[in-house]
Amino acid sequence: MSSQQSVASVFPAPPEYYKRYTNENLALLERYKEQLRQQQQPSVSTEGENATKLPANIQPPVIPAINSLRECSVLELEPPPPIIEGHYEMFGDLWPVEDRLMSLEEQGKEQLYPKEDIDPVVELKKLNQSLISNFVDLLNTLMNQPEQSADKAKYLETIFVNMKHLLNEFRPHQGRETLRLIMEDQLQKRREATEQIKKQCVDLDQILENVKRSWKALDEKKTILATDIQPRQFSHSKPLETSNTKYQIGPDTMKKMLQMVDSIE
Repeated sequence: MSSQQSVASVFPAPPEYYKRYTNENLALLERYKEQLRQQQQPSVSTEGENATKLPANIQPPVIPAINSLRECSVLELEPPPPIIEGHYEMFGDLWPVEDRLMSLEEQGKEQLYPKEDIDPVVELKKLNQSLISNFVDLLNTLMNQPEQSADKAKYLETIFVNMKHLLNEFRPHQGRETLRLIMEDQLQKRREATEQIKKQCVDLDQILENVKRSWKALDEKKTILATDIQPRQFSHSKPLETSNTKYQIGPDTMKKMLQMVDSIE
């Protein structure tokens, strides 16, 4: 075994044409595009006649060759238009532009379950049982006839591909159910938050009502206290009234008071 091992990168190396995207080449592309815009929109002279247009056969500048890259037109620096149909290549594999699940026939794989409407759960159980049985057969083949094990391994791969395809066909339904559960969970949380807010509002109303009652009781106490204190207040600008004027007791009143005392005894 060699002591020196080659280091493999998970991601492919960048394409060589990135070296063409220098500041000078990009500025050259912008100048050429500006010339094309001037050609399509001619200016008007002072006499009111169209000015002389640029030559119709403007050739795009050429970018010289760089290392292994050939010389090319500056227009090749423009990104290609987006692919709207067909397939595109990524990391050496072809992918359809339309994001859909390709059938097993389109993938070049054998379909082991019927093509008509089926119950995916039942078919997955059948494929799982077939997988276990064929795996046991593969072990027996490896012990007795190793040269025939390749076919068994290939058939096991076909079973796995069919099971994976059935699961992928179930993904849209799984996505809808997952979205439904997420929305139900969000709705439940919002309802709980709303109930909590309502409860806090009720508690706050109760606190405010208690404060109002406390202030009302305090105002009543202040009113009673002010009523009791008011007769005892004296004015410095007005002379005190004598007992002969305000608090004079007549003989009739005195007689009634004495009679009340006698009746109590």
